[in-house]
Amino acid sequence: MKATRGVAERAGVSADDLYERALREVLARDFSELLTDIAADQAETGERITDDEGVTLAYDELRAVRDERRNAS
Repeated sequence: MKATRGVAERAGVSADDLYERALREVLARDFSELLTDIAADQAETGERITDDEGVTLAYDELRAVRDERRNAS
């Protein structure tokens, strides 16, 4: 965490922004594989979610991770 804050400081961004940028980069690179994994999971469980539900879930998870990081500092 300390190293991450140092990198963020040198880049002139907040640690949260750095994490978000990194996550976006990884997801953009591996998006096709992620979609395949999601489809396989949905087929296995028989559960389907709408795009809106997926976006809500993603933002809920992002908020939870950010809250967890804030509380750890």
